[in-house]
Amino acid sequence: MVKISKKSAFAPLPPTTRATSLVMGADPKGKNFLYCTKNCVVIRDIENPMEFDGYYAHQKPPTCAKYSPSGFYICSGDSSGKIRIWDTTQAEHILKYEYQPISGKICDIAWDGENKRIAVCGQGREKFSHVFLWDSGSSVGTLSGPGKSCNSCDLKMSRPYRCIVASEDFNTYFYEGPPFKYKLKQEGTRFANCCRFSPDGKYYAAANSDGTIELCDGKTGEQIGGFGEPKAHDGGVYSICFSPDSSELLSASADKSCKIWNVESRETVVKFVMGNTIDDQQLSCLWQGKYLLTVSLSGDITYLNRDDPCKPLRVLSGHNKSISSLALKPNEAIFTASFDGNIVKWNPETGDTVRLSGKGHGTIVKAMVYNACENQLVSIGSDNKVRFTDCDSCVYSPDAVISVDSEPASMAITADEYIVVACEKEMLLIKDQKKLSAFPFKDNSHPVVLAVAGSKIIASGKKEHGHNIQGQICHVYDIGGHSITDTGVTFELRNKVSAIASSPDGARLAVADEKVIKIYEVCDGFKEKPKELHGHSNNCTSLAWAPDNQHLASGSIDNRLFVWDTSDQKNHSIIAHYKSDIRAVGWLNGNTLVSVADDAIVKQWTVSF
Repeated sequence: MVKISKKSAFAPLPPTTRATSLVMGADPKGKNFLYCTKNCVVIRDIENPMEFDGYYAHQKPPTCAKYSPSGFYICSGDSSGKIRIWDTTQAEHILKYEYQPISGKICDIAWDGENKRIAVCGQGREKFSHVFLWDSGSSVGTLSGPGKSCNSCDLKMSRPYRCIVASEDFNTYFYEGPPFKYKLKQEGTRFANCCRFSPDGKYYAAANSDGTIELCDGKTGEQIGGFGEPKAHDGGVYSICFSPDSSELLSASADKSCKIWNVESRETVVKFVMGNTIDDQQLSCLWQGKYLLTVSLSGDITYLNRDDPCKPLRVLSGHNKSISSLALKPNEAIFTASFDGNIVKWNPETGDTVRLSGKGHGTIVKAMVYNACENQLVSIGSDNKVRFTDCDSCVYSPDAVISVDSEPASMAITADEYIVVACEKEMLLIKDQKKLSAFPFKDNSHPVVLAVAGSKIIASGKKEHGHNIQGQICHVYDIGGHSITDTGVTFELRNKVSAIASSPDGARLAVADEKVIKIYEVCDGFKEKPKELHGHSNNCTSLAWAPDNQHLASGSIDNRLFVWDTSDQKNHSIIAHYKSDIRAVGWLNGNTLVSVADDAIVKQWTVSF
């Protein structure tokens, strides 16, 4: 009896956009912090960030989320302008209320200190900000003034209540209430990216795109002065956060630095230099208890160390784009690649990561395989390159690269370390980082999916002229004498081949004919009718045989992960990635299965037989 159970999961990083502030939410109880990905609100443990939960109920991509001061509810907004208020105390995250305060993307959310009022701001047509009662949606005043989209808002946590809104019309608006009404505005030379009240309500600060941070009186709205005159940073400031005791302010900037400021003197206390590349620009920061977190353009989350600014306490890396491919070093490491070309090495036990450094593919990575003999990761990408990277150093080598004439689509490795790469125009045979031979395709317009079974290569291509155009033919090739030859053996599929895999002993071949999986015996020359496995409701995207040559894993765009016993066709399935297409599956060992998907989450599953 096959059974799948969740073992662990590694969280996605927050998606980032250059020159755009990112909002994180702090837990008043000090346990978690919040950020949004393209399909969920991530609730992540701040002390043990490998522990996380997700809220998937938004119909459109969520954009920001904030805890209520009590910690019992979270208010999250999405790209359509809807906000949802939901429970944090139960695993089901039961919805309490849903409203549509504005007609466009929600950029920021703020609660008042009584857990009664919520302010939101963002994009819209005529209205760009709104404040309302949490339990009825009734308006609590009018946030008039902004003529363009608003990037940030905040509510003073204590009476007398105040509200601030930062707009792209270069002004920061100040309101008194409730009911809230306009009092004054602070004009800037560039628009403000973030505005925040201090926890004690004495001050508020506004971070601007011109590198300045302005400090104002929290009760009257009058300007007091700027931090680090003439300006706080050499680049735009995208996020600020007061310390819990209101005495200090943390800022994050596009100049690739973060700073801690003394609020009273407005002087720098500590400066953190985060790097020297574009990816090191800082777009968000959060001060929660003893933890100071920042988010870079790469999506990496850094825990700052104010006692040693050059050595972060930890860096959370991973992916914030869809994961496109997977490779495994048995029992030791997981390698994942995303659509933006980033490749990450994961420790399967701790979740610790190393991002491959140096000049890599820079574009979508189509496939990866692990070469055990050389301890190398071999990868192909849309840059028409085959790259060989040492799995210990995790540094791309400019000398370990093979250029190909057409875009590679698929790759496999034989037991004796021959690497077969299928490109649009030809199939390449590679060994010891050298191109041994090339086999040209008759029809060079269609990329293929391939697998190797012993010395045989099985590759799918278009049907010959006169056949049903919907289907495909698989061709069988042979490796011998450092070259590829066509055996002339073919077998026909009814639809499109979406995945293919051979068993470790090379005896059987699994082919995904869209949502139907067919099992062939290699020794009979593909003449016998294959065994069919039915279960997926949509196209299968990945197949992987277990080391025992009997069990087969499959992932699909129906979000389900199956493990099949091919001897009796029994199976167990689970929704592995909620609302997300599974891109690849693989076996880390005989009882541990790994799956990756468009949600940028890496999941491990324990499989018992």
